[in-house]
Amino acid sequence: RQITTNPMMLSTFMVQTQVVAGETWRLAVDPPAHIKTSTPTQLSAMALLIDETEAGREHEFGVVLIKEETGSYVGSIVLTRSGTYSAHVLTDGQRASGGPLPVCVAPGP
Repeated sequence: RQITTNPMMLSTFMVQTQVVAGETWRLAVDPPAHIKTSTPTQLSAMALLIDETEAGREHEFGVVLIKEETGSYVGSIVLTRSGTYSAHVLTDGQRASGGPLPVCVAPGP
């Protein structure tokens, strides 16, 4: 699957880099400046986690991000499988810049 990047539409993203399996994993997307001025209160996104311990197996999670007062969009997903992942976030089919970011999911209790 080809993922294109349009520099004019680039969002940047951040993720929580350490989480315990079964607990909430947080992610945030900073949209480009020209989008910050418009007022969508929600943004549909997809978190793509590439499993570093399972030969690059991909896990996709749809997530709705809610706009905060800062202009960033924040959401969370419950991750149930422990492991080491590389995380990407896609909005409108575009991979946000800043990634991949490492995510370590520790085994739950």
